[in-house]
Formats: sequence, C-alpha cells, structure tokens
Amino acid sequence: MATTVIFFLHFTFFAAVFSHLPHASAVSPEAQALTSFKLSLHDPLGALEGWNESSPSAPCDWHGVLCFSGRVRELRLPRLRLTGRLTPRLGELTQLRKLSLHSNDINGAVPSSLSRCVFLKAVVAGHGLRRKQVLGSSPGFLSQLRSLTALSLGRNGFSGRIPSDLLRLSGLEALILNENHLTGDIPSGITKLANLSVLNLSFNRFSGEIPANVGDLKSLSVLNLSGCGLTGRIPVSISGLMKLRVLDLSKQRISGELPVELFGLPDLQVVALGHNALTGVVPEGFSSLVSLRFLNLSDNLFSGHIPSNYGFLKSLQVLSLSHNRISGSLPAEIGNCSSLEVLELGSNRTYSGANI
Repeated sequence: MATTVIFFLHFTFFAAVFSHLPHASAVSPEAQALTSFKLSLHDPLGALEGWNESSPSAPCDWHGVLCFSGRVRELRLPRLRLTGRLTPRLGELTQLRKLSLHSNDINGAVPSSLSRCVFLKAVVAGHGLRRKQVLGSSPGFLSQLRSLTALSLGRNGFSGRIPSDLLRLSGLEALILNENHLTGDIPSGITKLANLSVLNLSFNRFSGEIPANVGDLKSLSVLNLSGCGLTGRIPVSISGLMKLRVLDLSKQRISGELPVELFGLPDLQVVALGHNALTGVVPEGFSSLVSLRFLNLSDNLFSGHIPSNYGFLKSLQVLSLSHNRISGSLPAEIGNCSSLEVLELGSNRTYSGANI
C-alpha cells in the first residue's frame, strides 16, 4: 500500500512539472497562420512544399519567411506564379514588417485583418493581386497601418477612387498605384502625404487636372502621372518640388505653355511631356537644368526654333522633339551635347525645303 502511495505521489509531481514545460512538438500560431496561407493558394512551382510545421524552427526556416527573435518579420514570395486567395489569418502575423507578393496571380481582396499588423512598413504586391476590386473596399483598413512607408499595388486591376483613409498614412514615402482602373480626380488631399518621395499613379482613368497644390509635396523625387487622361495646365506650384528628379506627365491632354517655374528645379534628370497639347515656342529654360539626361517634348504643338543653348546640356542623352511645329535648322551647338545618344526631330515644319 505504501509503495502505491509513493508511486502516485511521484507521478503527480512529474505530471505537474511537465504540464508547465513547453511542449516540444507545439506548433506556433504563426506557423499555423502561414500553413493556412499556403493551403489557400495554388503553388505550381512547389516553392512552399518545404513549409512543414514539424521542421525544427518552423516557420522561421521556411522559404520566404524572415524572423527576428522567433517572430515573423517579413514574408517575401515574389514571382512564384501563386494563385488563389489570401487568407484572413495573415493578420495573425502581428510583428510583420514587410509583405512582398508581387508578380503573382492572387485573386480577391486584401484581407482587412492586415490592419492588425500595425508594424507593417511595406506592402509590395504589384502585379500580384490580379482580380478587379475596389481599392480600400474595407473602410478604415488602410488607415490602421500607421507604420507603412511603402505601398506598391500597381497592375492589379483596382477600381474606384483613391480612398480617403489612404491619405491618412502620413509616413508613406512611396505610393505606387500604376496601371489600375482608378477613377475620379486625383485628390488634393494627397499632399497630406508630406514624406512622399515617389508618387506613381500612371495609366489609370482619372479625370480633372493635376492638383494645384502638388508643390506641397516637398520631398518628392519621382512624379509619374503619365497616361491618366488629365487636362488643364501644369500648375505653377511645381516650383515647390525642389528635390524632383523624374517628371513624367506624358500621354495626357495637358495644354498651354510650360510654367517657367519648371526650369528652376535643379535636380531634374528626366522630363517626359510627350503626347500632350502643349503650346508656345520650344522653351530655352531647359538649358538651365544641367543634370538633365532625358527630354521628351514630342507630339505637342511647340513652334519656333530649337534653342542653341541646349548645347549646354552636357549630360543630355535623349532629346525628342518630333511631331511638333518646329522650324529652322538644327543649331550647331547641339554638337556640344557630348552625351547625346538619341535625337528625334522628325515630322516638324520644313526649312529651305528640308525636314529638320
């Protein structure tokens, strides 16, 4: 009887001890969430086959998963031809900093549960979510991601207007929504994103004009609004974009003369204004932009002569002035453009019986 009692006491003691120890085979909630993510997708390249919950450090030793202190910080799965839908369980990765799913073919909406990932800094899903949906269809979803610095959702078939909650992401440094089906005006409130360095809204279906207050984006280095069907003139407030290096407003219906303020932006390297209805003489002011490498003014209504002071543009590699109403001969000073590789002057007016 005494032996039985002693055995029972030992069994009870060790059972109590081991019940408080972590179970060696326990599956972490993040591994379970990522397994749900895997099961909701079709993986034709077998990139996720190694995702095994029994692996020693699951999920931190899985392909595309980066961890810090045992928690998932980044999920990088680009260019894997993944199809299917995103599971709402992605919101359980509450320490996630970066989500990269670009160049896949995933259907459906971005789950609103991602709003729980409050430390998320970058969402890169360009050409990755390939079915039409309304951007920001979950009200308030985007505005919860206050840590977000980069949002890249280009080529995804998003429709509707730019959601107002997106304009509350004051930490954004890069906003890339190109090649979607976005409509309406480009909201003037976009200038609330004061830290923006890159803004690419090209090839959407916007209406209206370039926001008059665009110059308030003081940190902007890249502005690409090409192919959006915008009208009106280039606003004089562009003078505020003193850090701008790339300006692409091509393939619009922008009219009028270029504002002289444009020629005061010292860091401009790329100016693409082709396929518009811009008028006036070919501006001499571009000669002051000594860092200029690419200048496209083709398919407009420019007239007059090619300025001889373009010869000062030592860094210029591409000069396209074709399909305008330019007359006269090519100035000899253009020969001083020692970096020039492409010169397009076709389909202009004639001088002395010869095309320019």
